[in-house]
Amino acid sequence: MIPNELRVLANNFFIARADEFDLTENSGCGLYTEAFVEEARNKGFDKVGHLKKSGSATQYNGHANDAFFYKEPVGPDKLYQAVDIIANAESKPPYNSDHQPPASGWSVDIARYKDSDWLEKPNSGGGGNSVPNTVPWVSYNENGFQRLKNMLKHDYERRPQGADFDVSVWAGRYFHNCYMGPEGKPLGEQGALERVKRELCESLKIPMDNYFG
Repeated sequence: MIPNELRVLANNFFIARADEFDLTENSGCGLYTEAFVEEARNKGFDKVGHLKKSGSATQYNGHANDAFFYKEPVGPDKLYQAVDIIANAESKPPYNSDHQPPASGWSVDIARYKDSDWLEKPNSGGGGNSVPNTVPWVSYNENGFQRLKNMLKHDYERRPQGADFDVSVWAGRYFHNCYMGPEGKPLGEQGALERVKRELCESLKIPMDNYFG
């Protein structure tokens, strides 16, 4: 039996965190699902894990991009269930009454999965069948790149002339700081944005503010 408390957690997680992810894309859905599984396990739901996906199946890092695996056997065959937590995953605008945007979901599948369908740890290297923008040693976080784009737009608009070719330099610096970092110590998304922001404002000769995308 999947506890109702887990359903409440999933809904609250969507309310609190969904805006951090681009749920119209496979990668955003996959990263959201990874974040939820981590949150659930941190809250003591150790039966929550990733549903293994492979081949041509829609997947991210080797797992379902919109569902989790619940490791409690059901019925005489002792099979497991999965739960979809993103309704309309990867749905893109324009929206209408028949085509809705991604939303919080809770759709419990029939018990049909086995131990072999449990993915102990997401694959390193990212992306799934429809996400080619990955390299073997790291999965890209589209949320971070979107924030960088927003930050660059914001700061370039605060000076007399528009953006120039240095935009590519700031993107490269963000990538290096986020995933490799100074002296081989990655700064992560927020740390990389803060470091680039300081250098960017100094270069553009504009005052530092607290907008990070």
